[in-house]
Amino acid sequence: MPTYLLQDDYGYVGLLEHPAPNLDAGAVVALPDGRQALVTASIGAGRGSRFAAILEVVLLPEPDGS
Repeated sequence: MPTYLLQDDYGYVGLLEHPAPNLDAGAVVALPDGRQALVTASIGAGRGSRFAAILEVVLLPEPDGS
């Protein structure tokens, strides 16, 4: 299963295993801790990288507004 490195404006967010071979801007993904993130950009990780891509994300607010 492909692994993606997630980062936001502040830096590293985490790693995500996802069955999709590529995730593009506009995709919403669920993080292992239950939070959701909107993918704003997908950056190819380059040849030999252990990641399918580096994803720029914006963390979405929790349903309770926090």
